[in-house]
Parts: sequence; structure tokens; C-alpha cells
Amino acid sequence: MIRLKGRKDAYRITAFSIAGMIAVYWGFIAVDAQEAGNLFISLGYWMALLLFLLWGYSIQEAYKKVFISYLTKKSTFVVIGISFLAALFLYTREGGGFRIIFDEYMLSNTALNMHRDRIPVVTETSLQGVQTLSGIDKRPLFFPLMLSLAHDVFGYRPENAFYLNFSLTATFLALQFFFLEKFFNKATASIGLILWVCTPLLEQNSGGGGFEILNIFLLLVCIVTAIAYWQIPDGPRLSALLLTGIALANVRYESAIFLVPMVIAIVARHARGHPFRMPLITVLIPLLFLPLAWQFRYVLASPDFWQTKLEGPQSFSLLYLQENIVHAFRFFFGYSPIQVNIPIIGIVGSLSSLFIVYHFFKKKAWKESGPEVGVLYLFFLFIAIHFLFILTFTYGQVDDPLVSRLALPFIFLLLVSSGIALGYIWTTKNKLRHLVYIVLFATVSSSLPLYANPKYSEVNPMGKRIEWILHHARQRKDENSLYITYAPKALELYKINNMSFARARNRSEFLREHLRLGTYNNIYIIQSGMIGVVDGRIVKQVFQSNREPHGCLLEPIDEISYFPYHFTRISRLRDFEESPTEESSSQGGPLELYRPLDKKAVSVWENSLP
Repeated sequence: MIRLKGRKDAYRITAFSIAGMIAVYWGFIAVDAQEAGNLFISLGYWMALLLFLLWGYSIQEAYKKVFISYLTKKSTFVVIGISFLAALFLYTREGGGFRIIFDEYMLSNTALNMHRDRIPVVTETSLQGVQTLSGIDKRPLFFPLMLSLAHDVFGYRPENAFYLNFSLTATFLALQFFFLEKFFNKATASIGLILWVCTPLLEQNSGGGGFEILNIFLLLVCIVTAIAYWQIPDGPRLSALLLTGIALANVRYESAIFLVPMVIAIVARHARGHPFRMPLITVLIPLLFLPLAWQFRYVLASPDFWQTKLEGPQSFSLLYLQENIVHAFRFFFGYSPIQVNIPIIGIVGSLSSLFIVYHFFKKKAWKESGPEVGVLYLFFLFIAIHFLFILTFTYGQVDDPLVSRLALPFIFLLLVSSGIALGYIWTTKNKLRHLVYIVLFATVSSSLPLYANPKYSEVNPMGKRIEWILHHARQRKDENSLYITYAPKALELYKINNMSFARARNRSEFLREHLRLGTYNNIYIIQSGMIGVVDGRIVKQVFQSNREPHGCLLEPIDEISYFPYHFTRISRLRDFEESPTEESSSQGGPLELYRPLDKKAVSVWENSLP
């Protein structure tokens, strides 16, 4: 039975419950999908900013004395320096760049609009200064919010996404060292740091534009704050823990699963008889989930966001589990030069996890290290459940270099387990210390070839094609040109006029009129397709999704192929056939979202006219 500290706590729990009911009603009942999308656009940025500010405030309020104590130690700055150099080493292997095409561009596109207009949308801009199409991305807002704040401070540059991930990587490495050193020993912390630096998947994401580093960083913060709350269950630490959990859930949807061990730890701590304190700030917590609810409602009603790849119509299904387990074994225990993992991590991590399970239950490790270790292992359990959930996803083949990032939380489990097990051997089994040296040498020597020749980043031809398009546009940066392409959200980041094929096919009269008026110096159409043999002749056919608008007369400019039987072509729109008919899309698109143009946008557009 949980005992409350006083009457104020009872009132606050009642207010928390009322806020929860309001959030459920306003998020899922009172509004339809269209209204949910509009509410998300109007309030999403401000509520994400409120969450960020409350999270930062709660962390410093709960742990300012801890921070001060660490900052008075010289060893702290040594660890921070080493972590910075380690992150710099990882970053310099390939430098900054968008690794996961479309996903990372969409995040940065959202961040651009949060920085520019304080609205969480993705945009296409076919007229200078005027956003001609807005939509809502399916990814939560915490990473785009942090990136937009970086733009606010340092000025807008697409590269800010890479610098943000570099900074998060250095912070993550330092925090993990301090955590493992405090709750285990310095050997465990040092081994854990070495293993992370030898992890190609961390290297791939540390200089990318995605949210995976933020995800594992907040997972670590959630574990640290849960253990710290177990030690001193006061109000400020409860606020820090709960707000960290919400921030984590706002990075990736599936990370909401880590709210479960967080709640279990809180309930278990107070079930032992310690009175429960309910801080005033936590009353707002249910309302902070509203942007997720509105976004989910809108995305669920938009067929464009449905994902199917394997057998079956669902994004998640047990039908995918067996095949994806095979892919997982290949990833963790196989070897390929294009793979972002090395077998030694899978082998040592698996053996270390078994060692921890044995040591925890058979040797009663919680009696030696305290119940806080039980909180850590509780999170380990849910990280394993999280990975099992990933394996039921239609795109859950983690041996695919473009999907491997989904395994990063599980790699976190393997590497921390390896640090704990090898640190235990180092400190208690002097005769076996040579085994630790062998493991570290094997890990370092296995990772170096991948770092020296990172082929796994070259398997995504889409990235090369986008760079090719950007190169073409940069060579003509003084032109006022429009690019019709399958990647308009990427061109938007570099302030290049852009339009998707679906919109262009529905607006052929729009293009015809602007071609007549000379609004653009040139209109370029970038198409991809396949090369085949028909009746002994080589035939090129563009993908159905890359069809040009009806009646277009094209003049090919350049063409390239990044893998066999495939081509990408840039053509200039020369003219239209007589009496073109306007096409309409046969597929259902996302719900329409309307937003009035401000005077500044209209003025910029008017000044761009010939």
C-alpha cells in the first residue's frame, strides 16, 4: 500500500487524474483526425518546447548539487575530454551526412519549419518564399525541437543536425562512464567506453541526422534518474524521472515502452513503506502527451503513412518474427563488410547477459550491490522486450544497414552488460585479466577495418542520387529553377524550389502557366527507373511513381546509374503538348491542411516574379 506524505499530495494526485481524463478526451474523443492535425500544427511546437524546458528545469533542480560535486573534481574534466575525443574520432570516420534517407531529411525538414515558423510540419516550396505544400510527419517532435533550437542559436544550416548528434554522442559517452563508475567500478566504466568506441553502429549515427543517439541518451538518463529516485525518493527527483520518460517517449514512438519499468520502479519503491510525494509540476504531465495523441490520430487516418513490406497487411505482426529473428542472428553473429556490427559484440554481449542473469539470481547480486542494480536489470528486461517488438515490425530486418539503427537500444544492453561482466572479472579474478585484454583486442581489431573502409554507408544509392541532384542544383545556384523530384523534402533543406511528382501530376496546368510566364529559368524533372531487355532490345522505363505530368515534352540533360539495371535522369521541361489534361491521383493521400499565407511570404513571392 502506497502511503502519501500529506494532504497536498492527495489533491495533486486528484488533479493529475483529472488532467489525464482531459488529455484522453481532448486527444482521442473530442476531435476528429482533421481537427487533431490542425491542433498539432497550432500547438505542437509550443508543447514540445514546454516539455523541453520543464525537463531541463527538473534535471537541474533535482541534481544541481550532484553536478556541482562532479565539477569540483579534476577527473570529471578528464572523462569529459576523453569522451569528446572519442566522439570526435567516431565523427571523423565519415564526417557528417544524412545516412538514413527520407527519415533524416523529414526530421530536418520539420526542424526547419519549427525554427522558421514555429509549426511542426514538413514542406515543399515550389515558389520562392511560399510554402506550397505542408504536411505532418509521423515522427515525434523532441529531436526536431532540439534541432530547431540549435538553428535558433547558431543560425540555420542543414549541418546543425550532424553537430547536434556529435554533441549528444560525447555527452552520452561521458554520462555512461560516470554511471558505471558510480554503481560498479572504474574498470567497468573504462571497458564500457572502449566497447562503445568500437561500435560501428554508433559511429554511423553519431555524424548523421537522425534521432537514434538522442534515443539511447535519454534511455540512459531514464535509467540513471530511476536509480537515483530509488535512492532518494523525493519530489524533485520524481519530476526529473517522469519528465525524462516523457521526453524519451517523444523521440521514438516505441520508446514509450520504457515508461513501464519506470512506473514499476516508482511503485516498488513506495510499496516498501516510504511516503509518496507528488510535485506540483507533475500535474501537467498527462497534457504533455497531447501532441503525440493528435499526431497519431492524424497519421493513422492518412494512408500514405501505412507501411507494409513482408507478408500480411500490418506494420506489426507475429508473422514477421521468425524471419526477422534469422536476420537478427546474421546481424549479431555474422560478418559482412557492409554491416554495421561486428560479431565479437554479439558474442561477448550475449555471454555477458547470461552471466548477469546467473549472477543476479544465483549469487543474489542485489544483496551485494543494493536494490538499485535491480532497477538497472529491470530496464534491461524491457530493452529485450523492446527488441522483440522491433522483430515483429515489417521493416525489422536489422542486418539491413538502413534498418540496423533500430537495434541500437539492444546494443546498449549488450555493451553495458559486457562492461559489467568484464569489469567484474577484472576486479575479482586477477588470473583471468588476460581474458579481458583478449576481448578488448579482438573488439578493436575487428572494428578498425570497418572504420578504415566504411562500405556499409555506401549501400544506399538513394543518398548518392540526392547528392547528385544537389550537385546539379548548386552548379546553377544563380538560377531560379524548379526541381520536380521524388525527394522534395530534401531539396527544401537547401532552399531549392521543389515539387513532388504526385503534386506535379495533379497540377499540370500550374506548370504550364508558369512555363508560359517564365516564372522559372528552368523546370527540371528528375526521374529514376529500371533498365530491361524486351524482344532483344534494351528498354528504359521510369518508375510509375516518377511519371512526369501528362503532356510534358522533356529534354534529357544528364543521366547516371549507381547500381545495375537502374538509372536516374535529369530532364528539362521544354514545353507541353497541345491541350494537356489534368491528372488526378488514384491513391488516397493525407488529410488536407490549410494555413493562410502571411504578408511576408506573399511579398517575397511577388518580388520573385519576372
